[in-house]
This record gives sequence, structure tokens and C-alpha cells, in this order.
Amino acid sequence: MGKIKVFISSALDELEYEREIATRVIRSLGFEPLVFEGFPAMSKSLEDAYVDEVRACDVFVLILWKDLRPAVEREYMEAMRGNKSILIFVKMLKEGEQRSDRLQAFLGNLKDKSETASDAGLVRFYKHYRSLADLEESLRDGIVGEVNRKLARMMITTSTRQDMYELGVSITLAARKRLYVAQQTPSLLFGPRDYLMPETEKVSYELAFYRALRQWVAAAVDDKDRECICLYNAQSSKIEAEKHQLQDRVKVNMNALKRQENQSGHRVRFSSTLTRFSGPIAVGDNWFAIWVMGDENAVAISSVSEQVSDALAGIFRQLGSRITTTEELLKELGIAI
Repeated sequence: MGKIKVFISSALDELEYEREIATRVIRSLGFEPLVFEGFPAMSKSLEDAYVDEVRACDVFVLILWKDLRPAVEREYMEAMRGNKSILIFVKMLKEGEQRSDRLQAFLGNLKDKSETASDAGLVRFYKHYRSLADLEESLRDGIVGEVNRKLARMMITTSTRQDMYELGVSITLAARKRLYVAQQTPSLLFGPRDYLMPETEKVSYELAFYRALRQWVAAAVDDKDRECICLYNAQSSKIEAEKHQLQDRVKVNMNALKRQENQSGHRVRFSSTLTRFSGPIAVGDNWFAIWVMGDENAVAISSVSEQVSDALAGIFRQLGSRITTTEELLKELGIAI
């Protein structure tokens, strides 16, 4: 699965900060922003280059305020012709501010179409915002919702380790209420491979997954609406720790993870299981992935399905219901307290 591409369209001079926020939100979700500032030098005309990028995107984000530039309108029309999913964000006016006649006509026409025209269905999200914080939250909700809607119509498969980790990052970053992860040898205990190399030399996609997972766990400690369960196989982890002589690292990380578990009131749970699985399993709010591992590559079966995600969540809650102490888990791994 290639990265989801999100095109950002707006007046450059009017909405500089909004464009920066949109770019940051898209990247934080593990998607690829398509934005003027990020385009390489091109021999063709700029407007034609923009249109090509619109054709390549999966989601089209339009941000408006006081004016509608011809280039922005052209990008929007190309998104409509290409049946792209369109998310529109309109900045509210303050006292004394006015919209141009061109933009007023555009917004008025959009409102009229919303009740009659079939192509209005392409506008999946229409939101007014007042502050940059409002925009950031709305962007995240809109993009995640639209990507989930698109993914719900398809089954995702991956064939490489990089695809596997990037899919894991996407599921982690999209989750808002729950995140359940099962690994034979957990990243949270061992860190990303190669274990003893400095982070600057580690494989970037494995490091990205490790960081996303750690951030999610940390956020869940303070957010009472979040639940996180991380399961691992004790025997496999014991072998891994002995093979790479990581007992000291595992002890430090285990103590830190169990402190987070206690701080969260056990909404965050980190536990071993005797259950063996071929590859990692990740379950978000309504997006799941199950990997089957080979020697070099991995195949994932993944989709957005609330029914399947809920069923998998029930299994995780059952397997993760055992409350264990740090001492018990370290003993299982053959590590002295």
C-alpha cells in the first residue's frame, strides 16, 4: 500500500500558517502532503504541474478565507473532474473583514449544489473554523474520517517489511480511543532493530513505528478516554533478549512501562501471553491489520471494519485481562530483578 496523498489547496499569501498546520497534520498521520512548497523544480508551467498533483492525490483539502484565486479554483475543478474526495475548510470572518465577490459566488454556488447536484457528494467535509487550533482538530478529524471511509471499501495487502511498518504507523496515528498491539517480541521492550545501533542508523520505518507507539501509550496515560493493550509472547521475547544480550534494556523498559500502566489505572496494559501468532496484530478504533511473517517479507490483511475490529478487541481484552507485576514478567523472561 502506497502512502495516502493529500493535496492542500489555498491562497499562499492569505493562509500561510494554515498551510503549515495542514502539512504537519497530514505528516503526523503518516500520509504524504502535496503542497506547493514541497514540489521540486519542474519544467512544465506551475499551474499544469499543480493539476498533475491534484490528479495524483487521494484526498483534496481546500482552505478558503477572503479570496478565491483562479489557480485554486482550477485545482478544485480538477479535483471534481477526477472524483477526488474533497474536504473544505472556511475561515470565519472577523469584524471589518470581507470576502471577494468571486469567493462569495463560489460558496453560494456550493451551498446551492449541496441540495440538488449529485457531484456535491464529493465534498465529504465542509467546516468553518475560527482559530488555528480549531483548524488543526477539524483537519485531523476530516482527513482520518475520509481515509477510513475510502479504506472501508477495500482490503489492503502489503508484501514488504516497509509496507508492514508504515501500515502499523497509519493505524496507530489514526486511533483515537483504542489501540491494541500484539508482537512476538515487542518494540516497546526491545526498541527498533538493529537493537544496538544508534537511532540515526536504524531503519527509518521501524523507528517511526516505535516512536508512534510510544507516543500513543504516553498520551493514553493521561487521557481517560483511551485504552491501550500491548501483548507479547514470553518465550519468544526471552530468546530474543538472550540472543542479543538485552536483559538490562528490557529491565529498564519493563519498569517504565509498568509505571505507565499503574499511572493510567490499568487503561494501559502491558502483558505476556502464551498465545503465538505468525506476525504482529494491530487494532485501532475501526481499522485492523493482521500480518503473516516470512523470512524477509510480510503479508498483511487489513481493512477498516468496525465489526471485525470489535471482535479482535474482545480477544485482546480477554488475553490482556491478567494484571501482572514487573517482577512476574521479568521472571518469565529469565531476568533477575
